[in-house]
Amino acid sequence: MNEKIRPFVVVMVLFFALPHQARAENTNRATSGAWVAIGGGSSPANNEISMEDDLLLFRQVFDPQRGTMLYSGGPHTRTVRVLGTRRPDPVRSTLAWLMSDNGANFGSFRATRLRGIHAASVSNVLKALTHANQTSTGGPTTVFVATHGDRGASPWDTGIALWGNDILTVADLAQFLSNQHQAPPQQWIVNSCYAGGFAELMFDDVGQERTPSQGPRCGVYATTWDRESTGCDPNPDRNAHHTYGRYLLEALRGHDVDGHVRTSDIDLDGNGQIGLAEAHAYVRLTLPTRDVPTSSSDRFLRIHASHEDDDTLSVGELEENWLIQHMVRRLNLDRVHAYHQAKEQLAMLKKQIVQNENKYEQLAEEEKALASHAASVILNRWPMLENPWDPDFENTLRNHRLLIAQTISREDSVRSGVTLRHEMSKVEENIHALHVRAAPYERLTQALESIRLAGNLQTSNPSAWRSYQEILACERMVPGGLLEQAQVLTAVR
Repeated sequence: MNEKIRPFVVVMVLFFALPHQARAENTNRATSGAWVAIGGGSSPANNEISMEDDLLLFRQVFDPQRGTMLYSGGPHTRTVRVLGTRRPDPVRSTLAWLMSDNGANFGSFRATRLRGIHAASVSNVLKALTHANQTSTGGPTTVFVATHGDRGASPWDTGIALWGNDILTVADLAQFLSNQHQAPPQQWIVNSCYAGGFAELMFDDVGQERTPSQGPRCGVYATTWDRESTGCDPNPDRNAHHTYGRYLLEALRGHDVDGHVRTSDIDLDGNGQIGLAEAHAYVRLTLPTRDVPTSSSDRFLRIHASHEDDDTLSVGELEENWLIQHMVRRLNLDRVHAYHQAKEQLAMLKKQIVQNENKYEQLAEEEKALASHAASVILNRWPMLENPWDPDFENTLRNHRLLIAQTISREDSVRSGVTLRHEMSKVEENIHALHVRAAPYERLTQALESIRLAGNLQTSNPSAWRSYQEILACERMVPGGLLEQAQVLTAVR
């Protein structure tokens, strides 16, 4: 998710968290370019441990000797943000709330466990992609992304937040990649907010022409270009991380997220290998979050196919048919009327979501007013407490702590604000639960719409249909650099 961090706090955290050798980018690359993995936040403040864990898992699923891994500020940096285990100081926590200081919630930082990595800067990403192109052995290059996303005004403006508070947009990437000569096929796996914007990489040009890329380029994405995704968790408990990337990586090696072998469920065509599209279909069925993952082929259909509502033209691909069959059964719907039944459920759930969101906004306004009043009471007596960087802040807090605590405890607006914050938390939980309930219906309607759009495309635009089939073929490839997957699956069978 995106996190709004005060620029001054970010600069200070960056300065103290990075050793000097990490500030210079290391441009040494692996000898093989089967994959490029990019992860971490743009600063320590938003470099949650779940992203590091996803890259550690990536190295278990892909051959670590055949690609380049870029993470955060690079090797030997103490920039991994972990949820604090110590009980917070109640006075400091209350002051942070009243002064709207997000920095108080950073938690703690520790050194990265990743080895053989380079800083995830914009220049390093472009160098790694160039190296992968130059050293490709002909198979698809896998590009795995586990970062924060940046929403743009259009899918082309979508970006990923990279180290040093920099943004790399889809438009910039498309222009860069289109200049690569004899580029191999690329499969993008993007696990970030607004990830679906990266589906535009299947085109070379930014604009209305949308010329299919040479190669080609395709991918699967945690969510659509206009929605946040689940993840970016500072909780050190790996079982608490329900990221799309984690589920997909496990599926690529024939496992569910608990490590159980699910080869027969994931290898849909039974050929002893798991392609990217098969793993993506399995994750769409099993991911227990609010996310609605998408793909390049999904996006292509919504750009090029006629949106006429004609169910008689439906053309179901293997992955979509499998997902629809299992989702209809799971949701206890009638296959013939599944689309309309799912839409009805979605309408009901979205109405409840809007009601809860309106309630949350109302409570937030009231809480903000109470916090502002309480802060003014405190600052009228101790103005230096507004800024924790004030040289008198610590002395004031230490010398007047008891009186400050008494003032806080006696202030009616503080007590009312605490009550409102508890109520806001409950409403927020309700909103999240409703989104989770809605997600399977959204994924089902997405699949049903895709097979209808595919039918329309096949009958109305033969040229676009051929391009669509090429994108599907790209998505169905086994990702480059995957560890001896076929042998493992054969042994399991």
